[in-house]
Amino acid sequence: MPMPGVTAEVFPEIAECLGITVPHVWDLASHDDEVASTLSIRQVQKLSLVTGVGIGDLIGLESGDSPFPIEAGEFCAAIRSHISEAYSGIPAFEEAIGWKVEEFLQDTDRLYDIVNWDCLRDVAFSVGIDPVAVLPRETQQANKPWDAPDDYLPR
Repeated sequence: MPMPGVTAEVFPEIAECLGITVPHVWDLASHDDEVASTLSIRQVQKLSLVTGVGIGDLIGLESGDSPFPIEAGEFCAAIRSHISEAYSGIPAFEEAIGWKVEEFLQDTDRLYDIVNWDCLRDVAFSVGIDPVAVLPRETQQANKPWDAPDDYLPR
């Protein structure tokens, strides 16, 4: 169970915070791979904050900090470079890895609002980057709940 100790009574609050439906929260609580495959990295941060469950536990990470963190812009630049060296263009890369990347390559600032962990992990591995290094620095302590600024969550 990816959200130990979280009871159904708080599912409506979680749904509102994440901008998803209550049935989606039920799926998150019921299926081990649901968080990693359906929530953006930003939503996982919020879920960690409201549930007190570490991000690593939510997405199935074994370890925490990456010794060489990579900013979103650097990550996207590495993807673009890899595409130009090994593929005929973005569509060919997307076809090869099974994920759409064009949207976040065009708007790097929204990377963590767009991608889920499964996508981030697969794309990072495909370009030879440790996916944990790409997580926002504040989330890299994977098995500790994320400590967000007071104004991060909607009230």
